[in-house]
Amino acid sequence: TYLNIPTNVRDAYIAEPVLKPIAGASRYVSCVRYNAKNTDGRYMGSKDDIAIFVGGRMSQFVDATREQCGSAAYQRFPELEAMVP
Repeated sequence: TYLNIPTNVRDAYIAEPVLKPIAGASRYVSCVRYNAKNTDGRYMGSKDDIAIFVGGRMSQFVDATREQCGSAAYQRFPELEAMVP
């Protein structure tokens, strides 16, 4: 629900959740790197986003800064690549 077209994502990677300061509070966050289609159906190129968790649930999925995800240890994320409509 956080991607315009959540199918046909390729080159998907995710990092293990870690505690980071977000807006003055410690939150679990996970860095996600992927190549998704835009609303025109074209691949946009690799993008880094950050999933922010509050109370054990993802509350936001936003653009990541280099400071937030620059040193993330990514691993393959085949579940994102396998999403179907």
